[in-house]
Amino acid sequence: MKLFSNSERTDPIKLGIIGCGIAAKKLHYPALKKLKERFAITAVCNHTEQKAKEFSKIVGGVPYTLDYKELLAREDVEAVDIVLPIHLNRLVITDALKAGKHVIAEKPIAGTLTDALELVELAEHSRQVAMIAENIRYRKVFPRVKELINSDAIGEVNSFSWDFYYKIDAHNEYARTQWRKDHKYEGGIITDAGVHNIAAIRMLFGDIAAGSAMTWNVNPEIGRTDSIRMNFKTTSGMTGSFNMSASVEGYSENRLLIFGKSGTIVIDYDDIKVMNPEGKSFRESMNDDGGFKAQFENFYDAVRNGDEVVSTFREAQKDIEVLLNAYQSAESGVPFKIE
Repeated sequence: MKLFSNSERTDPIKLGIIGCGIAAKKLHYPALKKLKERFAITAVCNHTEQKAKEFSKIVGGVPYTLDYKELLAREDVEAVDIVLPIHLNRLVITDALKAGKHVIAEKPIAGTLTDALELVELAEHSRQVAMIAENIRYRKVFPRVKELINSDAIGEVNSFSWDFYYKIDAHNEYARTQWRKDHKYEGGIITDAGVHNIAAIRMLFGDIAAGSAMTWNVNPEIGRTDSIRMNFKTTSGMTGSFNMSASVEGYSENRLLIFGKSGTIVIDYDDIKVMNPEGKSFRESMNDDGGFKAQFENFYDAVRNGDEVVSTFREAQKDIEVLLNAYQSAESGVPFKIE
């Protein structure tokens, strides 16, 4: 659906990138390189000159600045890709929208619910496109699983369980990032990575209404929280669980099990397995680049031609709200409810 009607435009968006760290270099820029006809990077910004200068060379020798407000003041920047530490999102996104720039910003939307709600309010009253780069919403695997659920492939779904276990140590480039080690937001690596899982769960099963959680820390070198166990109920009454640890030795898994009255769906990374005792079992693989190219395509189409944004600020706010409630539950020992 188009949000407004105009003639179809195909000229590239003049894009400024704020934040020149790992995610900008390894996740966003590879996708933008595939879309050169849609995005022209015109300037970059980082608060340290070494990173700004290095990234400027990587993307073609464009001008760089150490002050994001200077980038926002440039006439050759009509949209910005904000790839910053989580706790900086509210300030920089606010300034970007008020400067009249279209915004795509790395997930999660913010580190506090207050900040997230303020950004939703601002975005919903802005003329600019505002989008959170939650690449999970653009993966091929989850829409396909949703199709299977809706087509009654395993009958009525009654529950689900997601186990996500892996190992990040102090040598990991993400873990070495100071703002992740000494995080100024709740949850640490669980917030940074686990918000993807919450987004996918909400896509498949609807909003989470209530739940409880426990958190613990195995390896203080990667932050104050590296493990969580959640149980919850959706607004439709379905029960589910999410278990994650970034400090598991000798084992890794990223598996979502969906239980229905007549079968089970198993999702291992990109692979889908439908297990139906009536002889309707099959397997599929839904490989993609993690959804990064598709998310920038959505951003382009929203800016240039009025397409609806899939990964809205409101959806991102609901994702982080689940995790923030879970952390409160873990600390207090009291189950949470989301009104």
